[in-house]
Amino acid sequence: MNDLPEMSPETEQQLQHLLELAAGVAMQEGRFEPFAEWLLHHLTYDAPDLLPGQASPSERQQLSSLVARQIWNATPLPQNQFRPLPLPKPQRNDPCPCGSGRKFKQCCAELENAIPAMPVESMLLHVLARLTLKQLANLPLKHLSLEALAEIAEHWIEQGDAKRAVTMLEPVFVDISQLDERAEWAFDMLADAYMDLDKPKKRVQLVEKLMAAPNLWLRSAAMHRRATMYADDSDFAAAWQVFKEAQRLQPDNVSLAHLEVLLLICENRREEAESRATFWVARLKRMGGYDDLINQLQRMIASYDAIQHELSPQPPVELNQLKTLLAEAPPVTSLYTLQAADDDAGELTPSATLAQLETTWGQRFFGEEKFGVDPEEALFDALNHADEWLGWLQANPDALLSFTILEQLADVGMLLAGEDESWLADFMAPLSARCEALLRVVLAANQAEHHTLLWGHLNNRPALRALQNRAWLLVEQGAGLNQATSLLEWLLQLNPGDNQGARFMLARLYLGQGESQKLLELIERSQDDGAEMMYHRALALVLLQREKEAENTLQAAAMAWPEVLKFLLADKVRKPKIDEFGVTPGGKDEAWLYRDSFLPFWKQSGALALAARLT
Repeated sequence: MNDLPEMSPETEQQLQHLLELAAGVAMQEGRFEPFAEWLLHHLTYDAPDLLPGQASPSERQQLSSLVARQIWNATPLPQNQFRPLPLPKPQRNDPCPCGSGRKFKQCCAELENAIPAMPVESMLLHVLARLTLKQLANLPLKHLSLEALAEIAEHWIEQGDAKRAVTMLEPVFVDISQLDERAEWAFDMLADAYMDLDKPKKRVQLVEKLMAAPNLWLRSAAMHRRATMYADDSDFAAAWQVFKEAQRLQPDNVSLAHLEVLLLICENRREEAESRATFWVARLKRMGGYDDLINQLQRMIASYDAIQHELSPQPPVELNQLKTLLAEAPPVTSLYTLQAADDDAGELTPSATLAQLETTWGQRFFGEEKFGVDPEEALFDALNHADEWLGWLQANPDALLSFTILEQLADVGMLLAGEDESWLADFMAPLSARCEALLRVVLAANQAEHHTLLWGHLNNRPALRALQNRAWLLVEQGAGLNQATSLLEWLLQLNPGDNQGARFMLARLYLGQGESQKLLELIERSQDDGAEMMYHRALALVLLQREKEAENTLQAAAMAWPEVLKFLLADKVRKPKIDEFGVTPGGKDEAWLYRDSFLPFWKQSGALALAARLT
């Protein structure tokens, strides 16, 4: 009989399917005899390409028996601590295990040598794939190869099942005291799985735990990973600090070559990167056996510009074009009129020229006239035709004197910037500054500086929203808090009804600036009896040393909103689920958010101690 044929992709696929089935049968039966009987049938029907085409029935039985023995001997069984139960190798004069009735030496001995032994690791994947998550979390790790588990975890991650990888590998690192370099691959896979599952805190915790491992190799590997993570966050000072510590621990660790050159490229230090790469290549050549690493370092230097571009992505071209339009736009001037009545400035009414520009803009690019009642559809569609509306704006610069158009450009900018906050801030800063300047010019031109600009007039809303966005941006930047405070105070003068909730941010700014009297006046003026403002009132009264009033206010707040007080007084609280669409008034989510933002003020002011005495 001929040897097993060389496997085609189709044959390999058949074999893997057979092995998956075989693992389940072996785990269920636990004995070789019924397993061998099962394989005799399924080898013919599930993996026919493994059998020579002209094989006789006896030859098929021989081959099936040998394949069954090889698979059985390589299958780790849960009932045996995930170790195989190998069959004894037949002696030459023993009856042949295939059942032919002949001696082994006269039957399957020669054929056995034609079938390569199957490593245990090949079947371990199929066995573990059949376990529940609970079973995976309780594997007898002392009987299993960590390298094999890491390889399986890598396979699952590639297949999009990082959760199984995490469940299997987390127990490995509960106690790191006995781990050595054999755990490095498993560590890398667990860190990657956390990243795939968007669990950055667990990833950091794992890495920092391994940075304190007794084994120097593991500790160095963890430092290598931590330095890379710092570099990803552009914290290069921290990255270099960790790199130097790893270098101190293992000065001869050649893996540091890649990390060092990468950090230099990240910081755009071309000459140093090239110099260190040259140093490492020469050293590695002298040491020998590091051709792959040498080639990698050489490719990094050859692809320096491409790597730099990838590491330092640029904002979309359209976003830069918008910034240029704003920078080159004509100075702000008023194309609005207001019809004041008493203290109300009335509604912002665009001039005929501006109204026509807004109409054209809406009909051609963003308006409901084109997309019905779904302005978001227009917004996303506009991104596919940016060259058209960018060109139109360049030809019609007065359009940048419209609050409506400027607001829609802010929405476009948010989409273009994506999750990059620096890109968004870089664009929103000049846009929001233009909106603020435009509103001041419009009010001055209409002699309405001291009038209200009420929310009830629909055309006023884009301007009011722009002013609030300007304040928010200044707060986010952290360098314009006084300016943000002034803008929010102005906004509340323009729109005393505060349909936008500006009072909440202003209250927080007053707290941070120690303006307790202004905080109290804001609360009393707004007459807001919600949880945040009631507890703020108690806090303000404590800060103003009006303790009796503070006690009364606190008791009233506790009766109206008890969950907030419970969360303030608790040593530890579990974060509840926070709905992205809003909080539940009086709910645990509202209480948690208040505690998270304002607990330090309650501790420092003595208000928390007062609350504790009253309960």
